[in-house]
Amino acid sequence: MRWAAFEPRRIGGRKPKAISGDHTVWLSRQIKSDDFAPRGLVAELAARGLTAALSC
Repeated sequence: MRWAAFEPRRIGGRKPKAISGDHTVWLSRQIKSDDFAPRGLVAELAARGLTAALSC
């Protein structure tokens, strides 16, 4: 019987930001505005092509 060689895989590392560029500026303005609702924000992010969900 021949055993396979196991090598440790890289753990962690740098993960790219989920929201960047113009989306970051827009999101910051939305959060600072008085008219901020999490459910509405999820819908607006989806309209911009970003995946978002409410975690309750």
